[in-house]
Amino acid sequence: MGREERAAALFNEGYNCAQAVVLAFSDLFEEDEQTLATTVSGFGGGFSRMREVCGAVSGMTYVLSRLFGYSNPKDTDAKMHTYDIVRSACQKFEAQFGSIVCREMLKDVGIVDGDRTGRPCSRAVAFAAKLVEDRLQTQNEQ
Repeated sequence: MGREERAAALFNEGYNCAQAVVLAFSDLFEEDEQTLATTVSGFGGGFSRMREVCGAVSGMTYVLSRLFGYSNPKDTDAKMHTYDIVRSACQKFEAQFGSIVCREMLKDVGIVDGDRTGRPCSRAVAFAAKLVEDRLQTQNEQ
């Protein structure tokens, strides 16, 4: 099973959108899946069902930051590189779904907590995982 399919399967098991994306890449991190799931648990539902930034985008940003982020606050080049990677992925996500904001993505299907029928969420987590996978492949080719 590829990462896209794994992210969708995890979401369909009941993990929130952020958790599904992050756990699809859990093999790349030292933490166990329980720790990773707990770490991003508040990002689901557009920041705890506030319907702000889509949890799939938050999970994607978490993974990209872990893989390509910077730690030195004075390293402006590294900071801009990280921002460029995340911004590019967010723009691709927005082009695919029309927004990176949960409430906007759900406006045509309604927001009924607990009912995932008709929502784009499963496709969104799969696409977010694909964007991270594409970035990893690009990085490996360089």
